[in-house]
Amino acid sequence: MREVLLIDIVEALQEMEKSIYRTAKFIMSCKEFVKLPLSDKWLVFRHCSNSCCMLVRIYMSTQLFGYDLHDHRTIFGDDFYCYVDKFNFDSSTLGLTEENAKKVSQMLAPFGNQMSKNVMKPMKILRITKLELVYVIALVIWDVDNIEGLSDSTVDVAERFKEEAANELHNYYKFELRMTNYAYRICQLTNIVHAVDKLCDMRKEIFTIAKVFDMFSCAMFEKDSFL
Repeated sequence: MREVLLIDIVEALQEMEKSIYRTAKFIMSCKEFVKLPLSDKWLVFRHCSNSCCMLVRIYMSTQLFGYDLHDHRTIFGDDFYCYVDKFNFDSSTLGLTEENAKKVSQMLAPFGNQMSKNVMKPMKILRITKLELVYVIALVIWDVDNIEGLSDSTVDVAERFKEEAANELHNYYKFELRMTNYAYRICQLTNIVHAVDKLCDMRKEIFTIAKVFDMFSCAMFEKDSFL
């Protein structure tokens, strides 16, 4: 695993594409999702894909680098990591000027800081388990209240899935971990979901600004597919 201090945007976007593909494979393993109407599948997947990628990367980073709250190393690709609180981009790729590369880095700095503070830090403090990660991802996938155009049947599926996931987590805490009081952990897991939602909105704003001011372009963001 190599350290990268200056991020190649082309390489970063390639890694994003791979992560989206892996998320698609993962979500298609869910029988409830598979049964959704095709149009609803797209709306749900588009809504959750980047958030799922973020959660998995941060979890993998804690497993590889440990739980030191001052360690901001984050897995960014298959074979490299960067520092989530320091996004510096190589201006020689995608035809970026040095000025635009600097602007992109400046725009992403608050995003990285919020990710570190509100997602990575609580995950490290909790030492989140794999099943808890699955629960958080389930909430992210099926948090469909604000997705316009979904059918009522899909909304019902989402509610049933979230209820089932909550029951599974309860059984995990009670019977496997033998915990008697886990209200705080559930509260913190929910806070992580809310933090990821806010980061998703922040990310949209950043890439929208980048498109409007023609800082760089990418096919993934045409027609706002994954913004």
